[in-house]
Amino acid sequence: MLRASPGHRSFGVMQMVVSQRLWRSAGVGIGIGLLASVSAHAAETYGRLTVDIRIDGEQNWSAQQDWGKTKIAERYRVVTHVQWDGELQTVDTLAPDYAEKQIAKGAAIQRRVAEVQQRTGTAPKNVPKTPEEQQALMQRMQTEQLACNNDPQCLMNLAMRYAPVMNAVAMQAMPQPEAGAPEIDLDAEEVPRYAHYYGYEGCPTTIEMHVDYRAEGAWADVGGMVPWKETYSADDRGNDLQRKMQCLGQQMSFDPQTNSFHSLGFGLPLPRGSRVYWDRLHGEERGDGEVPTTGEALAWASEQMRAAPASGSRRTTLKPDRPRGGTVTTGARHDGEIRVQIDWRFEPDVQPR
Repeated sequence: MLRASPGHRSFGVMQMVVSQRLWRSAGVGIGIGLLASVSAHAAETYGRLTVDIRIDGEQNWSAQQDWGKTKIAERYRVVTHVQWDGELQTVDTLAPDYAEKQIAKGAAIQRRVAEVQQRTGTAPKNVPKTPEEQQALMQRMQTEQLACNNDPQCLMNLAMRYAPVMNAVAMQAMPQPEAGAPEIDLDAEEVPRYAHYYGYEGCPTTIEMHVDYRAEGAWADVGGMVPWKETYSADDRGNDLQRKMQCLGQQMSFDPQTNSFHSLGFGLPLPRGSRVYWDRLHGEERGDGEVPTTGEALAWASEQMRAAPASGSRRTTLKPDRPRGGTVTTGARHDGEIRVQIDWRFEPDVQPR
């Protein structure tokens, strides 16, 4: 691991952040055509995901006489493959509103059951609603269970007698949809349309990570101002384990009708490289290990890929979430900007290479 020079703390390594890539559509003529072709033959299909992330930024910090300024340039490119079993699904489990829809569906089923019970006169009576009433019900059940003295027929009759009430209690405990949630039509036909892709063992994956981080500044000492400089650099292709995890961790749900996808995100490994630190008091120190990355930029890139068209490009400018550069003095003020661009392309039917 990289170490800070004496009396200084190094620029902390950022956590691995899910960041997703931009996939340019290299003539992806899919749409309804793919939907028809994949329906005709349910066979394993391979998709290729390509993501490029570009990060550039500058930042200054100051605290009384202490100061620092930093310049950051990061480039990431990942190409990986995913596999689909050829069967379209009726539900997109990676959609942002998936949980909300499942809650709404559960509530609709609950209403349907209640309607049938009311119509047929089978609705349980005296269903306990408060925690105290439910606790009293459990105590009665336990008392009657002990009275059965392990007699199988007695226990079966007891279970059947209490089942409607216990089911009603369980339905009461189900989460309810929020106000304004879409109504679910239980009678509507669910048409298979989503292709669920997953990473697989041995999938071809390439990773390229480049980091160029340069900082300089000065801090006050009894003998006067002490200038310092710090650089991090990385040109990393990842190791075998990182490439394997990059592949296996990828999940996507592709909709051929809209030529778009949902994803849980895209995780990048921390790049390894070198650090050089110098100040006037301690001289130069060098080390190798994981280098810092700009976490807020990678987090933004990841969020863009949760719901996106099959290919595209997005960019933004962010404010740094904390001061960077050397040993930042406690209470330092900071300013600057981080420019982020992500380009991606997903090809849903390719031959892995």
